[in-house]
Parts: sequence; structure tokens; C-alpha cells
Amino acid sequence: MLSSALQHGHSDRALDLAHFLTERFADKDAGGFFDTWDETEELGRLLYETGKYDRAVDRYQEIPRESEYFVDALYETAWAQVKSLLSLRESTMPPATAATP
Repeated sequence: MLSSALQHGHSDRALDLAHFLTERFADKDAGGFFDTWDETEELGRLLYETGKYDRAVDRYQEIPRESEYFVDALYETAWAQVKSLLSLRESTMPPATAATP
């Protein structure tokens, strides 16, 4: 369901759906709504694609070392952290001034 929305360019709609499902059906004692690691990784990618880098890292870090998705999650965590730092840097830099001749 999330993949379909992403493939059709509806990342905001997919994120809304994922958030709704997580809030509505999450049971932390039972492992939450996204009970497979590929779904957790997919949600991390969705958060990354919508610029929610810190939340994406949180999702990626839920994937255990024993999972076949761990290496991918580790790689994607690194990129999300890089993008988060770049975003922070851009938001704190003073505006560029035009060069005058």
C-alpha cells in the first residue's frame, strides 16, 4: 500500500497513511503495526524522502543486527544523518549576498 503510493509520487499521502496506521494500530508490546523489518525500512525510506531525516534514523535503528535488512538500514541511516546535518547547516547559514563589482 505504501509502495504503491510512493510509486505514483504521493509521498505525503503515503506518510499520512503510515502515520495513521501506526497511531491507530500500534501496540508496542506486540511489536507495533509495522511488524516486519522490511516494512520498518520502507517507512524509514518514506520519512527520508519527505525530509524527516531524524525520524527516518529512528526507524532504521529499530532494525536488529540479525535482520537481513540491517546492512541496508545502516547505510540509509548514514545518508539520513548526512542530509540532516546539511539541512541544519543550510538553515543556520546567513543568506548569501550578491557580489558587487
